[in-house]
Amino acid sequence: MLYNIVNIMGSDYLKKSFLFLLCLLLPITAASGAEKLDHIEKLFSIRASITSQDEALPSLIQKTSGNDLRTLERLYEINASTLTTIEAYFRILMIALSNNDQMNKETIDILNEWLDFMRNQSKYDKQFFETTIKDTSNEDVRSQIKLSTEITKSLLETTDIGVAENVALLKK
Repeated sequence: MLYNIVNIMGSDYLKKSFLFLLCLLLPITAASGAEKLDHIEKLFSIRASITSQDEALPSLIQKTSGNDLRTLERLYEINASTLTTIEAYFRILMIALSNNDQMNKETIDILNEWLDFMRNQSKYDKQFFETTIKDTSNEDVRSQIKLSTEITKSLLETTDIGVAENVALLKK
């Protein structure tokens, strides 16, 4: 499964950052007795999905006009914000793991607050998608909105999993 995740990530940067984070996580999860941190793998998968969608958006933006153009531009902006947020979470996690032998309550609280921020932002994004899809008849735009909705639903589920997994680190 890990091999498949690394292969779907595409870019060398994604692969290297995933492997670096994995190397940092293995000693912590082994020491804490945790089986694995599924939310990390899921966040990498979400990041790869967003990146893939972002590759298609510029050509669609060039072909579109009016409200549909603004919708596609907004999807691109939401993706950029989401990617930045996920990257920030990874950086916080890497710093925490590289500076501490074990996760402490303060570190877990910071990570969970960041996941809460992602969850709240995703709720607003989901509302935007639900409203916007009603306002367009362009199938290409509708397809991108549906894809963004699925990615956002996955992110919402992943943040819940992440909070639970982070809390479980303290209990081990």
